Amino acid sequence: MSQPPKAAAKPKWAPVDLFFLIISIGGTLMAALSVAKLLHSAFAIPLSELFVTVFGYYRTLTAILFGWIPELLAGPIALARAWLHIDMPLQEHWLDVFVIQNLHWGVACRLTRSPTALAFNIAMGVLLSLVSALACGLIDTGGVSGEFAFAATGILGMLLFTLSRSVWGAFANPPHGAQTKLGQLWINFRDKRDMLIGAAVLIGAAPLGRFLAPRSGFEFGMFALLAYFVFVAAYWFSQGYLKAMIVVPGPGTRWERTLSSRNGNSMYAFYMGAAFLAGLALIAMNAGLSMLGL
Repeated sequence: MSQPPKAAAKPKWAPVDLFFLIISIGGTLMAALSVAKLLHSAFAIPLSELFVTVFGYYRTLTAILFGWIPELLAGPIALARAWLHIDMPLQEHWLDVFVIQNLHWGVACRLTRSPTALAFNIAMGVLLSLVSALACGLIDTGGVSGEFAFAATGILGMLLFTLSRSVWGAFANPPHGAQTKLGQLWINFRDKRDMLIGAAVLIGAAPLGRFLAPRSGFEFGMFALLAYFVFVAAYWFSQGYLKAMIVVPGPGTRWERTLSSRNGNSMYAFYMGAAFLAGLALIAMNAGLSMLGL
């Protein structure tokens, strides 16, 4: 006797997943504008009248959302400036650095299922992105040392977050096989060697660019930071492809599993890549409008 067909399971509403989905999409849109703003500054691109208005509204929004942070941390910022002998006031591009770094760790939070790991990611993400962004806002990028400091500070903010997740993975979770926790930590760091190499190359490229073109209007430190942002997206996409057959069970080709929403590595790359490409598209639109006198 044939069995009656089973009723399709009703989809469950997951408030936490919905919250992080909204944050990821909203963060991606804001990061796209931050990327466009940093590209504008990095390449000294003139703004069309329309984009002066767009960036004006965007700067107002970021100031409303995050502008209270420097006031709250006025004391520590003053101590850091005195200790490092920094005379420059906090520059507004710290907000753009803060937004793209928030996207970087925010996507990792969306892909995290353990409550303790989620709490760790949020704590480390907020701390590192905040310190890195505020430090970038206090750096004078006019010389070779300034370009190096900006690139190193911005890139290390993202790299250290990635490495902190490797430390958490080694000590908070049971090691694989017969590995000790220290052995697992070494394996986790070894798996990130490409990110370490990429960070070192781009940090070194920023002062080299200023040294070779001292009178250029380019901001090489900002360019290096954006290049590392793209590099991280490419890295996670490659991991999504290489590990697709392991992390996404079930039928499907490698490419189908790579592009699956269940592939966390690919989703990491998707949100970061979407932010950069959208920011690049905005700058291209700005160039076209400028040529038309708009």
